[in-house]
Amino acid sequence: MIRPYTAVAIQSNVSMPDITSAETEIKKTIHRNLNRACELIDWSARELQRTRATTMLVGLGESFLHSFPRAGGGAVKDLFRICIRMPGEETEKLSAKAKEHGIYIFGASYEVDAAWPNLCFNTGLIINPEGKIILKYRKIHHAPIESKTSPHDVLDAYVQKYGEESLFPVVDTPIGRLGCMVCADGWQPETARCLALNGVEVILFPISTYEPVHQDYHLICRCRALENNAYLISPNLGHTFSKERPEAVAGNSIIVDYVGRVLIASGSTGEATISAMIDVEALRCYREAGTRSFLPRMRTEAYLPLYKKIMHPANQFLKVPKANLSEEVAAHGKTVDSLFDRGVYVRPSK
Repeated sequence: MIRPYTAVAIQSNVSMPDITSAETEIKKTIHRNLNRACELIDWSARELQRTRATTMLVGLGESFLHSFPRAGGGAVKDLFRICIRMPGEETEKLSAKAKEHGIYIFGASYEVDAAWPNLCFNTGLIINPEGKIILKYRKIHHAPIESKTSPHDVLDAYVQKYGEESLFPVVDTPIGRLGCMVCADGWQPETARCLALNGVEVILFPISTYEPVHQDYHLICRCRALENNAYLISPNLGHTFSKERPEAVAGNSIIVDYVGRVLIASGSTGEATISAMIDVEALRCYREAGTRSFLPRMRTEAYLPLYKKIMHPANQFLKVPKANLSEEVAAHGKTVDSLFDRGVYVRPSK
């Protein structure tokens, strides 16, 4: 029996490091963002304790340590300057907070893996109340504004090293089965569906989106929750402050239940916290009833012929790692052209 518990989405303001500055300055900025996130974790736990709520799950946005610097054309060699290790100095501080408050913490940051020293991943992680990292998910999809590496870019070697189960991992915990997807993953329905097929009950969706209107962001959150009958918790960033570009306005973090109902959404673009109750047992009863449960309706054999057709080819950066954003933009452009060539897209009239 899993008692209902409170989930919190923290919408923290972030200062973007100047990746052309000295390493000591970059570290100062990252640690300032980390310290602010920890202050908001403390505040959330303290406020909810006053209401006798059971706080078990606290989320931070995508890139809450550094935002998305792209100075110098998005060169990967520069992004390594903001990458962290998992576990590492930064995650140890989050682990200490998880133990202090007896909570699960999730978020996402750029990461470098000692086994892949030439690759920069965008990685979601979950830390349990004992301070242990119990799940790492490396972002599969990204828009052509991000020069990090997807596991799909090096798919054969990645699967050989970590196994297919590492692509869409789900962890079974005392508060339900948790899985993670990151930002652009949400715009591809296959991400959440793969998590659902692996048993996810609560989708953790850290995001960093700066559109002035968040209709599509909230729409995809509701769709991904509804079509997979799963809770979805999505912390966005607050404001991003940077010398590199104008102040970016994000916000409108959201928590959705397993039938796509908005439980709560932030009404602000700056710093905020939102919270809602998560009732995993109710979700399980709803799935058991089956009338509005969508996984049993899947007709996988009918989809296979189309899904076997290659869209964005795997292993594009297996032999030579991606060096900069322009290479990602070029790869994306080739995929778009292939859709026209195959007749999937139709070019507009001249």
